[in-house]
Amino acid sequence: MDSILSSATFTCLTWTASSFLNISVLRWTCLLSVLWF
Repeated sequence: MDSILSSATFTCLTWTASSFLNISVLRWTCLLSVLWF
């Protein structure tokens, strides 16, 4: 039971981190494209 809980927590943290990174990358890409053009 504890391993399932830790696994779920790890998955949640990984998903949150990847979502945050994706948002950051999208924001920087938009900013750079606006500056480029």
